[in-house]
Amino acid sequence: MTELKPRAAPRTIDETLDLLTGADYVADRSLATVLFLSLRMKR
Repeated sequence: MTELKPRAAPRTIDETLDLLTGADYVADRSLATVLFLSLRMKR
């Protein structure tokens, strides 16, 4: 099993979108925005 290492939260919406698409998620800017804001608000 691959061990996951913690990483810093993305600093921008574009960085969030890049992380999602880099992990083969089908994502658009609206999803990246929601995820970014939820991480920023720690919710």
